[in-house]
Amino acid sequence: MPSLMGQLTKFQGLATQSFRVAGLIIGTCLACGAMAQAKAFDISYEPIWPKLGPGQFAVPVKLNLKCNTADTMGMVVVRGLGSAVSYPIELPRGTTKSITVYVEGTQWSTPTAELQTPMGNQSKPIELQGPSGDANLFVGVISSTPGLLASLTATKTNGAAVLETGVKPESAPDRSVGYRPLKTVVLAEGAERLSDGAVWAIQRYVLAGGTLLVTGGASAPWLRDSRWAPVLPMAPGQVREVSVQGKIGSEELTAPLRLTVSGGVPTPGASVSQSSEGVPLIVSKSIGLGKVVVWTFDPFVAPLQTHQARNAMIRTLVKGSADGSAILDRYRQNDDPNRTMYAGNSQNPFKVTMPPTGLIVAILCLFLVFAIPVNFVVLNKLNKRELAWVTIPLASLVFSGLIFASARNLYSVGEARRTNGLLLTHEGTGQATFVGRQELFLPKAGLYDMGYQSVESASNNKGYEGGFSGEGLFSGQPEFIDVGQVVAPRIEANNLTFRDTELVQAVPFQGKLVLRPTMTSRNGSVIVTGRITNDTPYFLYECHLSQNGLSGDVQDLRPGQSATIRVVLTPSSASRKTSVPNNGVLYWSSGIEGVSIGTPLGNESKAWSNLSLLYSWNLGVQQ
Repeated sequence: MPSLMGQLTKFQGLATQSFRVAGLIIGTCLACGAMAQAKAFDISYEPIWPKLGPGQFAVPVKLNLKCNTADTMGMVVVRGLGSAVSYPIELPRGTTKSITVYVEGTQWSTPTAELQTPMGNQSKPIELQGPSGDANLFVGVISSTPGLLASLTATKTNGAAVLETGVKPESAPDRSVGYRPLKTVVLAEGAERLSDGAVWAIQRYVLAGGTLLVTGGASAPWLRDSRWAPVLPMAPGQVREVSVQGKIGSEELTAPLRLTVSGGVPTPGASVSQSSEGVPLIVSKSIGLGKVVVWTFDPFVAPLQTHQARNAMIRTLVKGSADGSAILDRYRQNDDPNRTMYAGNSQNPFKVTMPPTGLIVAILCLFLVFAIPVNFVVLNKLNKRELAWVTIPLASLVFSGLIFASARNLYSVGEARRTNGLLLTHEGTGQATFVGRQELFLPKAGLYDMGYQSVESASNNKGYEGGFSGEGLFSGQPEFIDVGQVVAPRIEANNLTFRDTELVQAVPFQGKLVLRPTMTSRNGSVIVTGRITNDTPYFLYECHLSQNGLSGDVQDLRPGQSATIRVVLTPSSASRKTSVPNNGVLYWSSGIEGVSIGTPLGNESKAWSNLSLLYSWNLGVQQ
């Protein structure tokens, strides 16, 4: 017996040791596999605008992905603040690919980028370390030389720091949303190398309320770039040297400055705020809700490079920069003060509401009372209890019909959409941008292609989405795919599903509104006379002219229609005035039909939507 026990003990020891060795081998293999997996890809990132932290707008980030394994392809899924967008990518072995992604985050939530491939998945948190763009004023300098305005750091304007960030021209975003976190954008040395996409994006940023500062000096080829001509407040001229005395901008000078300036002639609508020896120094022009400012001198070379007036001028400019966000928010929330919404009708799915909770509970209680006590008592008295197999299903159908009676119109309406927001364009720019939201009703379950074109950004309003079943739409893989523009080819919907999507879209605006008005002032009002032609394919209705808080009604215009107008702009319509900037620009605001916004799915009616056009003209040169 002792010999047998000894052998058992010895066997147990060997078995334990074998298990330990096997476990060590397996653990080592798993660890090696994990290490191999971790080394399959290298993921790094760098913000396009350094120092810029999270805020209310998405921040552009350059994502770098290196493939250390076999050739592969996959998706980069960027998630943040309830949104998720996929970026398709191909990764040959040994190569590094860089893509620009747009991330949304807050101080309390960190967005992530997840690379999904057949070789496995790998995630990387994207931590934006800079201060928030909501509490600070950021100036974005586009230049080959970084840090041109680094000395602005910690400067305060009304409690908010004025902070500099910069990007090289070849890395500048080609979407207007890539500039939205900035209060002001500056074109400096090297800006002539901006891509066409970046130039058009900056112009759309200005249309939506941004400020662009264009610098001049001895060499400023961007002032002669035909791409900028539609928005510049001056046509280029000869380079000259002038002496500036007294002040530059609003800053007092202790001694005269000798500056090399880009001469030129102000264009219609420009305002010359300072000149010297007959040469403009500071010229500006309003474009849409924003403005373009030209300093004909170079603030980044001597003598202004180290002069205290330079930063003070930048702060003054930033403080006075346009802010179109409040106006855009009003239109996006279906609150155009110049428009009278048509009444809804029975075919408007966005006016349908579910019965109150109390009514539904009452119907359910009645069903329970009928299905159990009443039903069985009656059938028992009639000695027909076997009929319960028939009466209970019939009762279920009847009471279900009562509950869903309020939705009966939705089944007959078909696909429908409602667009709320503002389409902005300015005479001669050839650019138009839409900022707003689009609601979509899908009566039938299935997969849908939204058919987006030139959409710069799209994000779901999660609080609104879902059908009457209460199920959200977003599950599994992201719905939006970024292929240089945002598309949504596979949207999954349940029966009776509503969607609400925030959109920023570059829109090809066809034609123009032709108006050469005569304007006279009388007793606090402005009288506008002239002939206007709607040289567009769009129907314009509920039309108004506005300037500096004054507003007046104009007749509806069909495509190609001309009309002689005499409009009195008065403050008496303040309760419904457009709240356009006080910048001397003449604005046309109206409803618009016939323009393609967002998805083409569904039927849209002006009775449901509040899609508004804001078209602006510059008038004469202001000295």
